[in-house]
Amino acid sequence: MMRFCCSLLTPTPFLPSNARRWPLMIDPQGQANKWIKNMEKANNLHVIKLSDSDFVRTLENCIQFGTPVCYCIAVAVLKCGALQ
Repeated sequence: MMRFCCSLLTPTPFLPSNARRWPLMIDPQGQANKWIKNMEKANNLHVIKLSDSDFVRTLENCIQFGTPVCYCIAVAVLKCGALQ
């Protein structure tokens, strides 16, 4: 099996500021999440998760009124060296 080493992984953040479509950001260190929250704070950013009881209502309202929304998905993270 292939072994992954932490020294091979380098953090390279890519934060879009102008795009035609919605960006997908894989953000294990939380940099993009923090950046988006800071940039959209004045525009009443809504952060939603699938487990929220008002997920659909919040998403519908954000689409209807043009309010920014950040949909966060939490996934399991493997520690370096776990795959051997």
